[in-house]
Amino acid sequence: MRSVVHAGAGDQLAARVPPAPRRRRAGPAGGAGGEGGMTIVVTGASGFLAGALRRLCAGRGIGWVGVDTAPPAGPGDIAADICDPSLAGRLPAGADALVHLAAVSRGPDCRRDLRRAAEINILGTLNVYEAARRAGIPQLVFASSEWVYGDSVSADEAAPIDANRMENAYAVTKIAAERLLAAAAAGPGAEGPAVTVLRFGILYGPRAENWSAVEALYHDVASRDVVTVGSRATARRFLHVDDAARGIVAALGRRERFEVFNLTGAELVTLEAVVRSATALLGRAVRIVETDPRNPSVRDAGNRLARERLGWEPRISLREGLATLGAAGPGRAHA
Repeated sequence: MRSVVHAGAGDQLAARVPPAPRRRRAGPAGGAGGEGGMTIVVTGASGFLAGALRRLCAGRGIGWVGVDTAPPAGPGDIAADICDPSLAGRLPAGADALVHLAAVSRGPDCRRDLRRAAEINILGTLNVYEAARRAGIPQLVFASSEWVYGDSVSADEAAPIDANRMENAYAVTKIAAERLLAAAAAGPGAEGPAVTVLRFGILYGPRAENWSAVEALYHDVASRDVVTVGSRATARRFLHVDDAARGIVAALGRRERFEVFNLTGAELVTLEAVVRSATALLGRAVRIVETDPRNPSVRDAGNRLARERLGWEPRISLREGLATLGAAGPGRAHA
């Protein structure tokens, strides 16, 4: 989503507005809600993950209202900026959850304009939370990232996060947004929506731009005889976008005041494994050249909590996921 920044977008957050009455679904506190008959509001509705979520919701009978600065893609969508103080007045009454996907999500874009990244990813998130509170929406699902754990680490949701040691600007904005949401949702006298934070692994899937390493390597294998990587041992729990969308749906209906779940792939996958799987799928032979073989980056963010509490697990194997990439056009890789 491309968001137009409004100066002073967070000013309205200082005023406490009485919450609108909430429509809560039946079911145990903290448990998963039903699917059919639900309605969700989704920011960043024109984005990659939102596209997969829209398709999934359509198949499961979940109502959808998209919010984006891009022209509305559906009859119920809203053209709006997440930093706009009037956002609450434009949200539909009776929505069951607000799924906040809008963000400046590429590291280079965050570094290039730190102020814009902070305004959208931090103040914009607070504005979305306040809009959900004022609209009486009982749950905010916030899209965070495994980047909050740092570069080379094995961690679960309870791992300490030290923003003072973090150099990645995108990760810093996600850490700040998470902590502010925790203060708003679980602090003394909290009255807003329950917050469910989903720390996504590195997503991949068919798209024409903003590739992750998976898409970039797949298309390098398809078009080149030599594939260059930093270290072939660099590894992530890569997650197909369709599995990520299922994770969002699995999280709908939570009523704990503040929860965090890692939504990551089933296992660590090295860059070499991505290349080898792509060569097998495409019937190609390539040579791998490493530019920094002694310094692999391995981030292993486990997903046990999501399996146990959300009943979610990734289903799409690397080979199956790579098979969905054939139609993607040229793009730029990012982690």
